[in-house]
Amino acid sequence: MSLASEFTPLAGLAYGDAISFQCHPEFTADFCAALLEARRAVRGPETDRALQSLREPHDSALMQHWIGRFVEG
Repeated sequence: MSLASEFTPLAGLAYGDAISFQCHPEFTADFCAALLEARRAVRGPETDRALQSLREPHDSALMQHWIGRFVEG
């Protein structure tokens, strides 16, 4: 199984007895915004697009559930 979006073509993988995620579903939107602001000089104009995406619906709770189920076996 793989997770993807236009912005992140390979966001997550499930293979055998392992899973991997490109994102961090454990990060809150406020924490992500602070990280983005701290790196604005590096990321440039992409920062505003990323900050806007934090205001849109997301699947963090669902991913946290998947990870919990995986860890529990």
